[in-house]
Amino acid sequence: ILKAAFGDVSVDVIGAALARNVNPVPGYNRDVILTGTWIAWKPSEVKSTVQGFLLFDNPKDSKLRQNRYTAGLYANGVYGGFDFAVDGVYQFGEYITARSTLDIGASMVCVKAGYTFKELSNLRIGAGFDMLSGTDLNDSTKYGTFNTLYGSNHGKYGHMDYFGNMPLTTQELGLQNICLELSVKPSATFAAFVELHLFSTVIDPKDLVPAGTSTTRNIGKELDVWCSWKLADALNMQGGVSWFDFETDRYLYRGRKTTNWAYLQTTVNF
Repeated sequence: ILKAAFGDVSVDVIGAALARNVNPVPGYNRDVILTGTWIAWKPSEVKSTVQGFLLFDNPKDSKLRQNRYTAGLYANGVYGGFDFAVDGVYQFGEYITARSTLDIGASMVCVKAGYTFKELSNLRIGAGFDMLSGTDLNDSTKYGTFNTLYGSNHGKYGHMDYFGNMPLTTQELGLQNICLELSVKPSATFAAFVELHLFSTVIDPKDLVPAGTSTTRNIGKELDVWCSWKLADALNMQGGVSWFDFETDRYLYRGRKTTNWAYLQTTVNF
């Protein structure tokens, strides 16, 4: 990692070998690497940031190899009671299988905004939209599924983590998430949150089921309710419950229509 700062601008250059591969005979089996540049502008006079990045990686498994570039912009900010975050990312390169090489053309768009009423116990009302592209089943020349690379998706698409390993958990059909948010923070030590997620695939799965089978892009709805409270300087607790109501004729996650989950977490800082 190389880091440099120029006033309000910082630059990170990274290079890492993620997997060492033994060279077979004959042929050359390249190591899996991740490299790229991340530039951030954080002006000191406002609560906002703008970031741009370009990453390259070449993951490989037993069936395929990718030469993948990921380029994007991210911006967020707080102005009075208004807050926002915008993310736009595009992936391109080569998706190589034993039989063909496809052009990668995938995208992710995320928008989130909210307003906090400080006089009402810091009541915040917000909404968000996420769209991760999928592969068109009728286009044999392009691989269009967006990959979230190496980050954790925990909590990004609901607390129940049905979409934690993307794009495996969406079977490369992409994901659309509409989110409504409500929170309140009456004191410095306690906060409560409610989120409603409406999930659907971007690509219609009708071409994956037998003719005449009823299916829909809609996956289902998830409701997350949780609280966090600080009991002492070094002791924090968080607990919540979640419900997921699946569409009857959805393609993904066959089985029970309604699932639920609850948790209680204690964090001690030393």
